[in-house]
Amino acid sequence: MYSFLAIRGYRQEVQKHLQTCAYDNREAHYIEGAKHLFALHDRTKGMRHLKISATKNYKRGKYMYAIRKLLAGDHVEGMNLLDVHKWRSNTYVVDKLWNQVKRSLHEVPIIKNNFYGTNMILIMPPRACKLNKLENRCSKCFYYKEMVMFMELVHCG
Repeated sequence: MYSFLAIRGYRQEVQKHLQTCAYDNREAHYIEGAKHLFALHDRTKGMRHLKISATKNYKRGKYMYAIRKLLAGDHVEGMNLLDVHKWRSNTYVVDKLWNQVKRSLHEVPIIKNNFYGTNMILIMPPRACKLNKLENRCSKCFYYKEMVMFMELVHCG
């Protein structure tokens, strides 16, 4: 598993993987997508790489792509991507996956975009879901709380 701790030094290795595997390396696309999104601030390239990773069924790539789609306001696609693996009904699996994604991104500065908050409000669940208890997710608040967990990594800038 690649680590984002060496984000400056892994570029040649990832490029080699991307070229030699004819764009078949799911993990390399995930790393390249995160690099472009968060380190280089190139949303187009970053999302393209994450989409490739997601379509090749790399779960971290699919999860990150889905969360980014939700935050960008493409709620239907983001929700559908999160529903593919039935993560909404098996929060243990999605929590484990979230911890892996969080660990891989903990050294990467993620800047808050202005539209994140607006797009979260659009799918805000009812107050009965106890929005401050992220570990308790039902089908009404699952997507919103996944977005909130991602926002814990975001720096206001």
